[in-house]
Amino acid sequence: MGRSPKFSVAEILDAGIDLIACSGPTALTISGIAHELGAPSGSIYHRFPSRDLLAAELWLRSVEAFQDACIPDAVFADPVQAIREIAANVLRWCREETDTAVLLLLYRSSDFFPGDQLSRDRLSGDWPDDLRTRNEAQMARVARLSIELCDRLEATTPAQQRRVRFATVDIPASAARASLANRLPPPEMVDAIVDDAVVAVLSGI
Repeated sequence: MGRSPKFSVAEILDAGIDLIACSGPTALTISGIAHELGAPSGSIYHRFPSRDLLAAELWLRSVEAFQDACIPDAVFADPVQAIREIAANVLRWCREETDTAVLLLLYRSSDFFPGDQLSRDRLSGDWPDDLRTRNEAQMARVARLSIELCDRLEATTPAQQRRVRFATVDIPASAARASLANRLPPPEMVDAIVDDAVVAVLSGI
C-alpha cells in the first residue's frame, strides 16, 4: 500500500498563492513550491505533471472562489442594488482572501504562462477536459451575469453596457488594487466611496 500524500492539493495551491503574493507570477515554480512546503519536487510533480497545469488549477480555483463569494445566487429585483452588492462583496472578499486577491486583481491569466497567452486556443489544446470545462463554465457565468444586469437596466447601447461593466468590475477592483499592491487588504473607508461611485456611474444609464 502506497503512502498517503504528505501535502494535499489545497496545501500545494496555497503555497503557490503565497509565492505569487510575495514575488509575482514568475515565482510560481514546482521547485519554489517544494521549497515553500519543505517537500521533494517529485511529490509536487506527482500531483501536477507540469508547472502550467498547476498554474491553471491555481488560477481556476481562485476565479471560482472569487465568483462564489462575490456574485449573488440570484440577481436582485433591483439591478442597481445587485451591482452595489457585488461591488461591496469584492471589497469584502479582498479583505478575507488578500493573497488570492493579489493574484486575481494585480495580474492577468496570461502572466502565469511566460512566452504564451492563456486563450481559448490554448485551453482547447493543452489543458485536460476537466480544466477546460471549468474555465468555460466560469466565463459563461460572468457572461450570463453581464447580460442579465444589462437587460434589467435596459442598457442597450455600447456606452451604457460599458457603464454596467465599469460599475460592477472596474470601480471595486481599482479601489482594492492600491492596497493589494502592498499585500494589504483595502481599508474599510473605501466602501462608501465605491458605493457612491457605483451609483453615480449607473445613474448615467
